[in-house]
Amino acid sequence: MRNLNVYKDILGDLFKGAAKKGFFHLFSANVFIYLFSFASQFFVAGFLTVEQLGQIRILQTYLSFAVLFSVFGFNTSVVKLCSEDRKGGEVRYLFRKALGFVAITSIIACIIVAGLNSFNLISGDKEIKYYFYILIISIIPQAFDSIFTSYLQARRLIKEYSKINVIVKLISVTGIILCTWKLGMPGYIAMYIGGFFISFIVLASYIKIHSQEEIISVEKPFKLHFNLAYIALTTNLLGLFFNYFDIFLMNYLVSDREAIGYYSFAITLTLGMTIYRNTVNQIVVPYLSNASGNFDVLLQKTRNYGKLNIYASLFIAVAFILSVPFLVKIVYADKFTNSMNFFFILCFSEMFYSINSFKGYTILAIGEIKYNFYESIIRGVISLFLAVIGLYCYGLIGLAFSRLITNSLEIFIVNYIYKRAIMNYSRK
Repeated sequence: MRNLNVYKDILGDLFKGAAKKGFFHLFSANVFIYLFSFASQFFVAGFLTVEQLGQIRILQTYLSFAVLFSVFGFNTSVVKLCSEDRKGGEVRYLFRKALGFVAITSIIACIIVAGLNSFNLISGDKEIKYYFYILIISIIPQAFDSIFTSYLQARRLIKEYSKINVIVKLISVTGIILCTWKLGMPGYIAMYIGGFFISFIVLASYIKIHSQEEIISVEKPFKLHFNLAYIALTTNLLGLFFNYFDIFLMNYLVSDREAIGYYSFAITLTLGMTIYRNTVNQIVVPYLSNASGNFDVLLQKTRNYGKLNIYASLFIAVAFILSVPFLVKIVYADKFTNSMNFFFILCFSEMFYSINSFKGYTILAIGEIKYNFYESIIRGVISLFLAVIGLYCYGLIGLAFSRLITNSLEIFIVNYIYKRAIMNYSRK
């Protein structure tokens, strides 16, 4: 009974702290955004062929890499540097410098991916190649949006960012559904790009209006950013590559485009499971970064939030497994029956990934980013080996199982890496 009361007190403190930080406001906004985003992809599936759904997944995967390279890890450095105890003018100076750096890397990224696409290194599919040329236009606004979001996150303007994001997503998602309904795939691509430009304009305008502090220069701003950014870039590139390695294998090795479409739709169905994880990331990193000066307080917070994260991940996985197949059956009858086997496996995979993710955010908050890099390397080797074996021996179902096994093994790897990072941080 006593232990039960202790857990009640901890849980009560967690919810109070979360509410104070704007967690529930941001979470509700993210849920709202997801419902519209999911609705766009869910109902858009009725206007497109299964093959086109697979093409969209491949296009989005390669575009994610281009955007990640163009951001160059400066979104991570902005979160860390701009959430530290600095004067407002210094924070604004570091933010503006990050924007300048990203402007350069974005242009370079656009040139590189255009060259790769022209030599059929993105895909041999003519339609994918054609649409990717068009999607390159969206790389620059996406890169700036990432920096804008990191800045608002670092300044803890959670509620304000949530409101803006809801409005922008509502406009873009509504446009995607309508344009796809009328124009098919070209309409989807056009409004998909348009949504990023709308977000860029709105966020840039908001930050310009609400950032009026007199700029105070900081010595060696590029060095401050780059010391964090290059590790973050390498870690994120590896993480993204190995996390979507199954998409790359399908793109180059699987000739059955309809099967790729079923697999891609299953991935789309699991996207809602990322709402909680993304919300935690947006809230936790700046607050833990600010508390990183007090090791005991930091450690207690990570333990409490870590336990809550496990329970939430389990609950979300069970809820999706019970509800999503029923919803798909009602809307599409048997059209996506072949996606369901993939969906169940990917649900469990996503659950393990969410459980692991919190400790990675903690490592980022305390500035021990190199340990996230080490974790990405280990995870990558395992993922690469299992994905190739799974696809070769069992086809796409083996590929799905490879993700599940990798993310379940990650629990042990992340725990070990986390302990080493905390131990190293405690010695400073």
